[in-house]
Amino acid sequence: MILVYSGFFLILLLYTQKERFAGQKKLFCFLVGLYLFLIAALRGITDIGGAGDLLTYTTTYSHLPSTSFSSLFKDWQNGDLKDFGFYAVAKVLADIGISKQVWLGLISLLFAAAFAWFLYRYADEPLTGVLLMLVMFFSFTLTGLRQTVALAIIFFAYGFILEKKPIPFLLAVGVAALFHSSALIFLPAYWIAKLKIGWKQYVVIGAFLLVAIFKGDWFRQLVELLAWNESLEQYAERKVTLTWSGYIIKAFIFFFCIFARRNVEKLPEKRAYALQALLNCMTIGLCIQSFSSVVAEAFRLSTYYFMGCTAAVPLVIANQKNDKDRFIMYLGVGGALFAYMLYAGVYDGLRFFWQV
Repeated sequence: MILVYSGFFLILLLYTQKERFAGQKKLFCFLVGLYLFLIAALRGITDIGGAGDLLTYTTTYSHLPSTSFSSLFKDWQNGDLKDFGFYAVAKVLADIGISKQVWLGLISLLFAAAFAWFLYRYADEPLTGVLLMLVMFFSFTLTGLRQTVALAIIFFAYGFILEKKPIPFLLAVGVAALFHSSALIFLPAYWIAKLKIGWKQYVVIGAFLLVAIFKGDWFRQLVELLAWNESLEQYAERKVTLTWSGYIIKAFIFFFCIFARRNVEKLPEKRAYALQALLNCMTIGLCIQSFSSVVAEAFRLSTYYFMGCTAAVPLVIANQKNDKDRFIMYLGVGGALFAYMLYAGVYDGLRFFWQV
């Protein structure tokens, strides 16, 4: 925990010296990626906070050299193994003697590099994006390894959305789905991104919220109807739910962006489209998150759509017309996020390999 916070303060200190690093956004994002990589790669192989499944992953990885590809494929066909692509790649690494700690490091490197690239390309002010990642998403990536790989690839899919490249987008989502089939839920994102921001988003958010509160079983029925494998179909039967705190936080972030967007300077066409696309994705993420009060795993699906906030929030803050408003937003958003991270103890259970 201390290393997470001390590392962030080093990143913050570097950012406050940005006059010395004028034009060095690439260097800053590289250091951010290095910071996230080291946290994840050096974590101990343990059940973090009692909530993860890291031990299960690493135990399975240790047994992969004695398992054939055909048996893995058969287990996947029978529903006894999730996401064949993930374990097939893991087996290749295990067969050539890569240790489980190094394997974790490679997954960490992929995610950290993908996020650093996304931050560099699309976050006008990267520090806020880093803090959003730490508070909202990064702790999950330390244990949910299959989805961590999928999320890393989806960052590149975001790039294809914002650059209006549909074929590479479809390919990226398809590859992500090989590692976690839930990534297929992101397929409509390319076309959702094209919608103009207006009353439609508010109506959809309100409708989903009402359904989640009063007709939550509809979500279970929808999951059972649309699930494309047994793993996802089982979500409909889960009884574990989450509190509304995650939804409230995401709602605050979304509506902050909508409010702050009113005082944004006129953006170049590509940046204006990027903001529109990211806000549309956040809309869907917020809608899906509302059902975490019905089925806890809904937050996993929400992450694909809502992690675009790591670029959207920096974009609306950095392009405020008024310097004073920009400073207040930096201070308010950054302070609130960091205070919540401390209050919630997001990384209290994190242990590094020398601590286990």
